[in-house]
Amino acid sequence: MPMVGVGVLILSGLFELGSFVLGYRQYKKVAASHVIPGEPVGLWRFIKRSKDPNLYESLLEDWASLLGIAVALVGVGLNAYAHLLWADGAASLAIGGLLVLDAYFILWATRSLIAGESVALPFRLDIEKAVRGMPWSGQVADVATLHMGPAVVLVALRLHVSNLNESLDSAVLKDMEERVRAVDERITEVVFRLR
Repeated sequence: MPMVGVGVLILSGLFELGSFVLGYRQYKKVAASHVIPGEPVGLWRFIKRSKDPNLYESLLEDWASLLGIAVALVGVGLNAYAHLLWADGAASLAIGGLLVLDAYFILWATRSLIAGESVALPFRLDIEKAVRGMPWSGQVADVATLHMGPAVVLVALRLHVSNLNESLDSAVLKDMEERVRAVDERITEVVFRLR
C-alpha cells in the first residue's frame, strides 16, 4: 500500500507549498519596507533584522515541512521499491533532526526579544540624525533603544545639560519627541534623561 502513503505525502506537500508561497509573498512585501538603499534584504538578513517572529517562523516551519515531506517520500520509496527496510526509519530520524534544526533557528532568532535588544544600527543612526541640530543649547549625549516587542521600541535620550538648573523648554522636548517618533512607527515611547 505504498501508493496511499505517497498520495498523502504529495497532497500534504501541495498544501504546504501553498502555505509557503503565501508566506513568501508576505515576506517580500514586508522586507521591501526594511530596505536600506543599495542593500538587498534576503531572507536571512530579514530574520536578523525583523522583530516580528510570526512571519519568519511561519516561513521556516513551512520550509522545514516541505523538506520533511521530500525526505519522507524518499524513505517510503526506498522502502517500498528498493526493499531497503531501514530507509523509512532513517527518513524519520532525518525529519526529526530537521525539526530540531528548525526549532534551533527559531530560538536563535527570537531569543533577543526575550532578553531585550537594541535596534539595528541603521535604525539607531536614523534616530540620531533626527535629533541632530535641534535648536536647543543642550545636546544629545547618548541614544539608547530597546525592543519591547515586535512593533514596540523604547527610545531613551540622555541630554547633556551644562547647567543643571537650566530649565528645559517643554516645546523643544515635544518637538524632539515628535522627530524621534517620525523615524519609525514602532517607536512608541520616548524618554529623556539628564546628564
